[in-house]
Amino acid sequence: MKKNLTAITLFFSLSLVFALPSLEPSVLWGLEENALLTEDSPLTEDGALPGAAPSTSDISLQEDAPSTSDISLSKDAPLTSDIPSTKTSITQKLSPRNIISLALEYSLCPVDSEEGLLSLKKYDLLEKSAAKQFGNMDKIEAAEKLLLFLHEGALFSYREDAAKMNQTLLTGEYNCVTASILYLALAKSLQIETVLNQTDIHAYCSVFLEGQKIDVETTNPYGFNPGQKKLVAQSQNSRKYALIPKKYYSGNRQVSDLAAATLTGKNLAAMLNDTGGYEKAIPLEISRLKLLERHSDPETKTARNDLDTLACNHAIALNRHTRPEEALDFLEEVIKTFGTTASLQKTYGNSLYNACVNLLNENRDTQALELFEKRRSLADQTMQTRTKNMIDGQMKKKQEIATHNQVVPLFNSGEYAQAREILQKALEQNPTSALLKKDLQAVKKALGQ
Repeated sequence: MKKNLTAITLFFSLSLVFALPSLEPSVLWGLEENALLTEDSPLTEDGALPGAAPSTSDISLQEDAPSTSDISLSKDAPLTSDIPSTKTSITQKLSPRNIISLALEYSLCPVDSEEGLLSLKKYDLLEKSAAKQFGNMDKIEAAEKLLLFLHEGALFSYREDAAKMNQTLLTGEYNCVTASILYLALAKSLQIETVLNQTDIHAYCSVFLEGQKIDVETTNPYGFNPGQKKLVAQSQNSRKYALIPKKYYSGNRQVSDLAAATLTGKNLAAMLNDTGGYEKAIPLEISRLKLLERHSDPETKTARNDLDTLACNHAIALNRHTRPEEALDFLEEVIKTFGTTASLQKTYGNSLYNACVNLLNENRDTQALELFEKRRSLADQTMQTRTKNMIDGQMKKKQEIATHNQVVPLFNSGEYAQAREILQKALEQNPTSALLKKDLQAVKKALGQ
């Protein structure tokens, strides 16, 4: 009994590729530095009880990726401030009030708005009070008491997500960035040489007094000169000490006043990145990048890396929402405006692959090949090769199945010679096809060969 061939009618769709971000979001929210406090105890003993860890609020994730049309890629910084228009080096200083003003602008709180004006008014009151209390004091003593003053009258509640300067000034909620910026400005108003230090995960200040550098963990009232035990209270039979452990953070570097003031924008962009708010995060980081670039600030490179992270993550979000061609359009605009980088090339290549997959799964093979040829130049070489191999392989597979289905009725009706001719020509184009080889073997067997 002759065994008939069966047509193939089911096709398996190609899968999309989802590359995870090659860069992690740049978050500066350091954990609160908790004082180790001794309870009332005999004078000869030093007990230690850690302070309570700060609580953070949940942030809801955005369900849909924003449209790229909602994201401005203008190279002109949209924010306004009264910083100098001349180039600013790391040794050049902003006035204390300018630091706060710029930090407010990069908190998306314009200084001429109602909330901005109230925030500046609160800062002015703090500066005036600090000058009255510490203006004539020894500088080292003033620097230490200023930190206590802030935690008694301005910094009330540590929150990891308290990224905005106006939030800190008006509610007392703070994180390491906003607390450090506020301390930086007020210390400078007291003529104390102060810098802000940025690490991979944290921000804190340092003061330079009497030939020595003293670190200041601004998230804790007892954070002046960490590593030294401080007597904070005593009674007739007991004393209470505070000890802030001295930590050494990776990537520790001193930043200019200009870069320090914009860290609210960096932190806010990182928060928006985590919740999918790219339509606000990307223009904010572009503004920061162009400002630092215009003043030849050393942090320009870091800002560019942050922008690349946001751009790649937005493109990946679009891919996950099956909108890879939008991702391609967006990344092309980023590359056109700011130039390409390895991370942008890689993400662009993944997006191109996914866009071609979508077209192939819709049986639009010609359009997939045209799209690849038109847009391949911006992708990294690895993804160019992978995408082309995928397209060629899928088109070859479809042609293989089409040939098989063409041969089926010929074979089943006994037209073996014509079936053999079709299969032999197809195998010249696709000599490794196991399916066509099997078909040809069946045809030859039917012909008695």
